[in-house]
Amino acid sequence: WPLLQGRFEVGSVRLEGPAVRMQVDAQGRDNWSDLLADRAPAPEDAAAPARLRGSVASVAVSDGSLVYADGRAGTTLKVTALQLRTGRVEPGEPFGLDMQAVVEPDAQSRIDLKIESQARLQFDSQRHVFDAPRIALRLHGAGWPQDGLPVTLQFKHLVADLNAQTLDAPGLQLQVAGASISGDLQGERILDAPRISGPVRLADVAPRALLGQLGIEGVLERLPVRF
Repeated sequence: WPLLQGRFEVGSVRLEGPAVRMQVDAQGRDNWSDLLADRAPAPEDAAAPARLRGSVASVAVSDGSLVYADGRAGTTLKVTALQLRTGRVEPGEPFGLDMQAVVEPDAQSRIDLKIESQARLQFDSQRHVFDAPRIALRLHGAGWPQDGLPVTLQFKHLVADLNAQTLDAPGLQLQVAGASISGDLQGERILDAPRISGPVRLADVAPRALLGQLGIEGVLERLPVRF
């Protein structure tokens, strides 16, 4: 019956252990462009039925991984232990999104990542909205505390317009090492050359407590000015 109304409905989609490897060689050739090659659109036919509109009851990904190797820069980015859960996914309608993963930008550092949000995906306009997203990070590596540095970010919403390549990110609330930063951010050229700007405010913070949270010991004692 939904097909007769121009709709299709899919039950739960579950992926276990998906592994994706994206690679760019030293000449800039990648291993995915052939999958995304442009194709000439079919001419519109007034007699053709309306385009199907679909929905998925839920999506679950467990133990996923992604490797991006750039032969030009000699860098490798790894995403492991990817876990993803969503509510009902339908274009233009909000759904719950819960994701966590381990990100390794290089061999010496690691980021534990967790994201919670309500999302609305609009593929026709390429305008995607994330309501009240909360992003929790824990940074590990040289220079950070032994147990990692916790960082949390929250926004009123995030609106990404992929056609205009803009990002609207008001209501920033950033908490890191006892410091609190708020602001409203705007992004441009987010796909080609991302640039983020906007006013930010740092709340009053005690330098001694901040450096202690960052795992930096004895710095203040060596300074000629006492805090």
